[in-house]
Amino acid sequence: MSAVSGNLPSGSTHSDSGKPDFEKVLVAKYGVLIPPAEVWRVLGYPSHNAYRKAIQKKELPIPVFQYSRLIIEKAGLRFL
Repeated sequence: MSAVSGNLPSGSTHSDSGKPDFEKVLVAKYGVLIPPAEVWRVLGYPSHNAYRKAIQKKELPIPVFQYSRLIIEKAGLRFL
């Protein structure tokens, strides 16, 4: 079971095939940006250390970046 599939919101977060639309699930749970402390869990890494090693080896399946909380708040984005 992935970290995302545990608490799926009901309703429009499922595709026509009945399978969860993980992008919608993630946006519903976190907003447009996933908090840095949660990224490793969402990506399914067993620990933060494993996630950190994947960053060092440039093996992440998605692009990640660092951002300032102030920039996010000024842009009016949801930040948890």
